[in-house]
Amino acid sequence: MNSDNNDGITDHIVDYQPISSKEEADFRRLLAKSELKIGEAEKYAKVLNEQLLQLDGANIESIMDNEQAVTDLINLIDQALDEATHLEEQLDTFDGMLSDVRDSVELIEEKDSLGTVERNNTAKLLKELEAFVGAIDLVSEEHIMVLQRPNLSDPSSVVFPLFVMLSKRARANQDASSFFSVMILGRLLVLMKRQFDMLMEKEARLLEGSRMTKRVRVGILDTIQRFEGLARCAEKAFSGGSERRNELDRWYGELLNSVIKGIEYAATSSYSKSPASVVRLENYHALYSKLSELKIECLDAKRKDAKKQHQDNIQVYVKEYMGRPLEKIHYFFENVQGAIDSGVKPDEISYQSAFTRDELKKVLSSYPGKEVKKGLEMLYEKVEKHLVDQSPLLQVVWTHMQDEFLKQLKHYKQVIGQCYPNQRVDLEVSINEVLQFFSEIAQQH
Repeated sequence: MNSDNNDGITDHIVDYQPISSKEEADFRRLLAKSELKIGEAEKYAKVLNEQLLQLDGANIESIMDNEQAVTDLINLIDQALDEATHLEEQLDTFDGMLSDVRDSVELIEEKDSLGTVERNNTAKLLKELEAFVGAIDLVSEEHIMVLQRPNLSDPSSVVFPLFVMLSKRARANQDASSFFSVMILGRLLVLMKRQFDMLMEKEARLLEGSRMTKRVRVGILDTIQRFEGLARCAEKAFSGGSERRNELDRWYGELLNSVIKGIEYAATSSYSKSPASVVRLENYHALYSKLSELKIECLDAKRKDAKKQHQDNIQVYVKEYMGRPLEKIHYFFENVQGAIDSGVKPDEISYQSAFTRDELKKVLSSYPGKEVKKGLEMLYEKVEKHLVDQSPLLQVVWTHMQDEFLKQLKHYKQVIGQCYPNQRVDLEVSINEVLQFFSEIAQQH
């Protein structure tokens, strides 16, 4: 029990907080007013309670005395609330008006923006119209005629001029911001370029020539004439200069290769009645002549090659057919040469049974002047038959025949001098007589 009390006292001691000096002074002053001492706490509490009741009564009386003031205050508060409500309504009205103003401002800004776009578009349209008018200025009367009266059987007569015109126009108007330049003219130029390449590919196939199905005399291939027409049309269109010239030059090479391929096919075809050398010499001469007339710089090397092919094949043809007029003599001396090549000495040839002096005289006597001329006439007719009608190459080939024939006669005379010296044997015809025969035959025809 005492222990519990002691614990309680200890707790109170722990919870006890000393008062400050000011609090002590205030407390003593209150006691003095009440004429009480510190030990008279109950009386002090009673005094405090009485004073509290007095204060409450005073407050109530004060409130009752100021009822009208309170009423006025409440009325003022109500009025203030009404004014606040009215002000809020006005603010809502003003906010609505501000919203309308904001919408109007936004509309004005939008219209101003559209006006700017319109002005910009008008300026761009004017620029495009100027470009279009400029493009129209590049169209010549020749271009208009090409479009009004196109030769549809010859697409190159339309494609080349238009291709060149569009290329020039594209070069003159390289403004990347121009719709006409980029979207219309550019695309149209790409389309024309594709058509140009397609046309050239088609022409390249045609220039190879059609395959022969029956035996015919070949003559001059029409592909050479076709190439010439195509080249002249292209040169006319590109005459004013064009940045596309390199593309045309590249195609020239391809086209000419096709023409040459056609010549070689015709020369080696089993359906050809003409000797291969004749097909080549005639057609390469025709090709050389056309290229010389056209004077296309990028084809100069091929022009020279065509001339060489022509000359080489004349020699091939002449050697192939020259032995025919003096056929027996030709074979006799050909065999003599074979014996010499096999080791027989030239001065021992006449001792061979096949090549005795009598055998030689017998062969030579087969070709008196009359027979030689007859043989040459037959040769001329053969050449004339091989070449095309009214061929300008007839006299050229005939001159080569004459040179080769004289060369052979001189060779025969040289062999006779080596293998049959001092045996008084010679050809039945002289060189001067042969020259006269060639001249007379050419004049007669």
